[in-house]
Amino acid sequence: LGLTEQVFAMWDESFKCFQKAMKIFQAIGLEKYHPYIVGAMSHINRLSVKPMILLPERSENCIRLKYAQKLRDGEYGPFGLPLELSSLPGKGLVRFDKFFLGMPNFPPKSRNILAGIGPKEGFIKATLEG
Repeated sequence: LGLTEQVFAMWDESFKCFQKAMKIFQAIGLEKYHPYIVGAMSHINRLSVKPMILLPERSENCIRLKYAQKLRDGEYGPFGLPLELSSLPGKGLVRFDKFFLGMPNFPPKSRNILAGIGPKEGFIKATLEG
């Protein structure tokens, strides 16, 4: 069910589904290296969105955009340019508010949009305005 919800970009529901699965697996006494536990944890980690910090360009901790050159050249395409990462395969820049729909008071109400690193299926697409 959690995987099906991911297909339809139902991130919050999918996350809750895998959390429930983990509680069940732990309740029936599965060890932390049991394949069910490992699988559920990998899906939970895949769905987790981590905050990002801006760093100097030469830092070894920098992320790299997969389509950085297209972004610099203004080649956004008809549907926007995905902010997918080449430095973290399978990840991209995502909006926090798209992943934490069921958590009260998170993200904090603000005019600013909080972004982080999350599953590439939920990435932000850059568009040219004006």
